[in-house]
Amino acid sequence: MWREYEVQFVFIMSCLSLHYISNCAFALVKDKTSIVVNSASIDSDKSAVEQRQQLRSDLVAVIGQRSGLSIIINGRETGIPSLADQACHAVAYARNGPLFVATDRKIFRLDASVGLPIEAADSDARASGSGRRVGGGGSGDGGRAQAIIADHIIQALAVDDIGRKVYWVTSTDLRAGQVSTLNVDNYNGTDRRTLFRMPATHTILSHTLAVDSLHACLIFFVDVQTHSAALGVKQLHIHRLDGQEVYNVSHISEANSIVAVTVDAENAIIYWMESNSGDTPVQVRGFSYSTLLPTFAASASPSAQAPPSPFAVLDIAKIDRPSNTLAYQGGRLYWMRGLEIVACELGAGSGSATTAACRTALTRSNSRAGEILFHLVLLSKSDYRAWPAAFTDVCSVRKPCAHLCFRYSSTIADQRYTCLCRFGLLPDPKNATHGCLTTYTDYLLISLDMGTSSSVLKMSLDTQDYHPVQLFGMPKYIVKCLAMDPLANVIYWIDYLHERVARSVTETIRRLDLTRNQPGRIEKILENADEVPQDLAVDWSSGNLYWVTARKLIISKLDGRHQYVLSTFDKITAVKVDPIRGYLFYCADGRLVRSRLDGVSQR
Repeated sequence: MWREYEVQFVFIMSCLSLHYISNCAFALVKDKTSIVVNSASIDSDKSAVEQRQQLRSDLVAVIGQRSGLSIIINGRETGIPSLADQACHAVAYARNGPLFVATDRKIFRLDASVGLPIEAADSDARASGSGRRVGGGGSGDGGRAQAIIADHIIQALAVDDIGRKVYWVTSTDLRAGQVSTLNVDNYNGTDRRTLFRMPATHTILSHTLAVDSLHACLIFFVDVQTHSAALGVKQLHIHRLDGQEVYNVSHISEANSIVAVTVDAENAIIYWMESNSGDTPVQVRGFSYSTLLPTFAASASPSAQAPPSPFAVLDIAKIDRPSNTLAYQGGRLYWMRGLEIVACELGAGSGSATTAACRTALTRSNSRAGEILFHLVLLSKSDYRAWPAAFTDVCSVRKPCAHLCFRYSSTIADQRYTCLCRFGLLPDPKNATHGCLTTYTDYLLISLDMGTSSSVLKMSLDTQDYHPVQLFGMPKYIVKCLAMDPLANVIYWIDYLHERVARSVTETIRRLDLTRNQPGRIEKILENADEVPQDLAVDWSSGNLYWVTARKLIISKLDGRHQYVLSTFDKITAVKVDPIRGYLFYCADGRLVRSRLDGVSQR
């Protein structure tokens, strides 16, 4: 008999039309015997209808799609107004906390006003006295969706609902290739930290990040590009919550792609769905990492290693058409069939299948034809409860760290931890475990050109941290060059804006005070000049701004006043300044020229 659905789960869906994944078949494997269930035979008896109604009354579905976020409660589907025009690529639900939604460049936190069994979005802010939010003001619909984190191309999202932290993966397109970065922050977005960057040959696959809060570990799949494998080698990485790599399971899959993952935290098993091109069946597989957990607490600074050989991969099921959705909860696997969310009983024992009973858990009744889905989360009304009273999280109760605290033990009873500082801060050498210095580390400013828009990043020279510089009010821009006044902590840049309607191009010099970094702080220094600027430099010692057009070298005050042409050339392309030694350097008429800051004594 079916039990009432308990506890939330997360499963992931790639860009795929709903009608494409209809009429799925589901295969369950036990003792090398495959049991195949055709989806047309599901829900044929009266008791199945009653069980489906019981599931439907308890389940709440949250669907991330191209047109926004949809919520199904008691069979009724509604949307979130503040996310109506946003492609919601990933959704994560914290068992004892809020719901998080990721778009291309932001992570939103939803509070209880959306009708979900989740906590209020401001509970952490009230507890900590901090109410900072990305972008300043509210979301425009009663605070239902509040942007707490902004970043560069968010590809995966997961939450640690014991440590109350959000994890996400970003992808940065550098000349060396796609660089994947794993980041962490608290529920309010106030203590951001970059845990690590993967090598350029290693890419964290989209929608494959999972968190096992019970055993304090991160799990994700990596595609490794090699000369011998055109499609790359798939690896399963298991890390501690502080980012330390513990295990690296290589060649775990030979499929073209891993399209979805889900975790059975109670039994320490990760399930995934792998897909090949064409109409070949999608394979659902699993891997038990329970025997690896003691290594997590063996050392404060573990080194990556391969699991004991041989390791077993569980062949769980086959689906006759790719659905790209998968979730595990309470002995059941869940997947999508057209407009239906199907729950399939695995039976007793993890990784085994004593029955192949499948039932429809929820049905979408108000969806658009051909809507492209990205992600789905199911919540249980009966599951909204706190963790057992006997459980105490060392980081939450003792609060031993100044900023970020991470458990790294393999069991709840054994709660060892590490401390990390938020972006830009270094540990205090006199109190390296718990304290952080108040002075910021050195960092490098870079701009990333993505064709139709750009991102500006601050990258630490001392750690792996990076942080996006938020150019609020400029949703689409291309940053041509950057300069900085380090004394005033103000950046200057030239942006190249495409106005599609007017079919015109404008180039503007702007500046932003990084100490405030709030909406409305961007200032225009120069706009619609006779000649468009090509490059700029800041003399922070004298308070002057230099820029070049196609033929001129121009100087002004930092606010754009008192413009004066220092020199004219047939062609000038770049300018840089050395305020300490009092020199200008620029490329003019095919030469690298040095002059004094007033433009004379050219050499």
